[in-house]
Amino acid sequence: MLYYASNAIAIPYLFLNMMMLLLLSIYKNHLEVQELKKNIINQSNNADRLFDESNSRYNDAMLVKEIGQGIAMILDTDDLLTYVMNALRNRLDFDRGMVLLANRDRTKLVFKAGYGYTPEHEQLLRSTTFSLNKPESRGVFVETFHKRTPFVINNIDDISVNLSARSHEYAKALGAHAFICVPIVFKDQALGILSVDNKISRPHLTESTLSLLSGIAQQIGISINNADSYRRLHESESKYRELVENANSIILRMDPSGVVTFFNEFAQTFFGYSHEEILGKNVLGTILPIEGELAQSFISAMEQMTVESNKYQHVRLQCIKRDGEAAWIAWQNKPVFDHEGRVREIMSIGQDITARRRAEEQLLESRMLLSQIVDQNSIPTIVIQKDHRVLYWNKASERLTGKRAADLVGTRQA
Repeated sequence: MLYYASNAIAIPYLFLNMMMLLLLSIYKNHLEVQELKKNIINQSNNADRLFDESNSRYNDAMLVKEIGQGIAMILDTDDLLTYVMNALRNRLDFDRGMVLLANRDRTKLVFKAGYGYTPEHEQLLRSTTFSLNKPESRGVFVETFHKRTPFVINNIDDISVNLSARSHEYAKALGAHAFICVPIVFKDQALGILSVDNKISRPHLTESTLSLLSGIAQQIGISINNADSYRRLHESESKYRELVENANSIILRMDPSGVVTFFNEFAQTFFGYSHEEILGKNVLGTILPIEGELAQSFISAMEQMTVESNKYQHVRLQCIKRDGEAAWIAWQNKPVFDHEGRVREIMSIGQDITARRRAEEQLLESRMLLSQIVDQNSIPTIVIQKDHRVLYWNKASERLTGKRAADLVGTRQA
């Protein structure tokens, strides 16, 4: 009887244990399922976050590339800054942006371009200058420029104690809450600053955004330098062209075969050819005869100049005007080389020496005539210059003295 009673008590107890184990197993499975769901959700969130970050970085890289390519060929500073502001407006999550550049003497920062500002705010920006040479100037823009270091401000109130009263009032007037300011630098020289800001609180500004704006600022710096170089080159070329066009000399450029690539106004007036008529034509057949000894000499000289550039730097040639009139020109030739050291073209500057040449010819004729008269004179005749050198010693003097004119002319032995 006791055995059966024990079995009667053991069976419910065993059943209860089995139920407990079953419930624990079910609960454990539930926890595992919940943990699995949680892990799946976390992995999904991480994947989404990684995808968003990758997508953001890709967009950032594409933005820097887009701006770099877009402004690479823009050679006007105002135009390229306008392009950058439009790109930032369309691609970045900032309410406003602007560029300040240093003036030519680098004494102040001046507003050059921006987006997102009201007309009143833009007028305030344009009428305000940020001094770069005053010790009391310690605003973020000035500090960014001088130190060439970016600033990330998540709450402008956090730095209010470090700002001058003027800078604090200025920031307050613009209604800025958080902003990033990066220097625009080219070859370690600050050119200005790029700043973007939000008028209301947003999530904290990140290093990724800072890196993006720094990359954009670098592209701006390169392009501003290119634009300035082009401007200086254009100004230099304009001054050079003005000088050349107004020069009282013949100035022409030609390639090694003699084809004219430039003919200044003085040359056009002197020879009687317009720029359109002479440009692209060879000097042979225009201002030099197309054939004959002079033409062959010119061709030979051009060939030698391409090999020995120091040859024929100074020559005198009898040229021809359009109406057929001959003119003696003293040419000074200077070869222009390409990047491989080959003669690309020749610049020639000419002076009209026709009157001098005629005077020299007349003087020579006079001397020859005088020499004939003196030689034919039966009276011994000697002509001595002021420096006591013998200029003439006629044949009668040779017969009288027994000394030859060839031994005495040009000496002081008379």
